[in-house]
Order: sequence, then C-alpha cells, then structure tokens
Amino acid sequence: MPRAPLFVFCATASLVLLASAASARPRHKETPVPYAIAVPEGNKLELSLIGSGVQRYECAGTDGTFSWKFIAPEADLLDRHERSAGHHSAGPTWQANDGSQVTAKKKAEASVDADSIPWLLLEAATHIGTGIFDNISFIQRVETEGGLAPTTPCAAANSGDKTDVPYRALYRFYKPAHCD
Repeated sequence: MPRAPLFVFCATASLVLLASAASARPRHKETPVPYAIAVPEGNKLELSLIGSGVQRYECAGTDGTFSWKFIAPEADLLDRHERSAGHHSAGPTWQANDGSQVTAKKKAEASVDADSIPWLLLEAATHIGTGIFDNISFIQRVETEGGLAPTTPCAAANSGDKTDVPYRALYRFYKPAHCD
C-alpha cells in the first residue's frame, strides 16, 4: 500500500476525532458570578431552579415624566429536566409545589448582559411551610435572558398600560451550612 493514502486516511481520522471532541463540549459556558452578588460564607447551595416567564411593567409618570416601571415577575419554576417545581411572583416570592414558600429582599445586583435584567443577590425575609424552601437564607438570580423594560414609548397617552416581557433566569437557593 502506498504511503500517501495511509497518511491521508490517518490525517482525516484525526480531524474527525477532533471535530467530535469539540462538538461534545458544552455550548453554553457559565459566566462567573460577580463579587457584588456573592453569597456570604457560611451558606451552601441547596437547589437550583429555572425561572421561565415574564417581567411585568406598567407605563407610569410623575411630574409629566413617563417611563416603564417594574411591577413584578410571573414565572414558572422548573427543575433541570424542565418539570414544574413551583412558581415565582411578586414579593419577590418563590413557592414550591410542596407548599413551602420564601420571600426575599434584594441585597445587591450586577449588570452582566446589557440585553438582560441584572443578576441579583437576595436575602430571605420570611418562610412559610416546610419543604424545599423552609431553610433558604439567600437566593441568586443569574444567567438571565431578556426581561428588560419595554423600549416602546411610554407617555401620558398610554399611562397605565401594562406589558409583559419574556425572561428566563437561573435561581440558586442557599441555606446555612449548618442546616443539614
């Protein structure tokens, strides 16, 4: 067998193997969490859920100046297999299918993507029921997609109009490290 065809065969096989390895890499690289929204020491990740829904806005004005004001989120909470795990709404509140609920207050935010709502660090304020949310201490909203205020005009003529803007985010729920 001549040497040239064997070389071509080996080179082609190597390229095919390299191409397969490259395609096996994750398509989405997780963005590092900015220091501003880092969870304080003494807490550990308990659960991650996907929020998929809308950010609700209303056209409102004072002193003749009008703009879109954030009202509340409305989102389904999904597990990593995209199965229903609960609901996220005003408060902000997260309610699990098991009935447990946590509300939180914003501690910090970081703008990571100019085309999406900011990433947040929230501290738990109240808990209701027992279940997956009963010992949550902090929540991070990361990997956001969409949800920014509308770019359509907001003026006296459409004051009071409400609009929903689709968004998606990853919510990470933390609990104190000593809660096992």
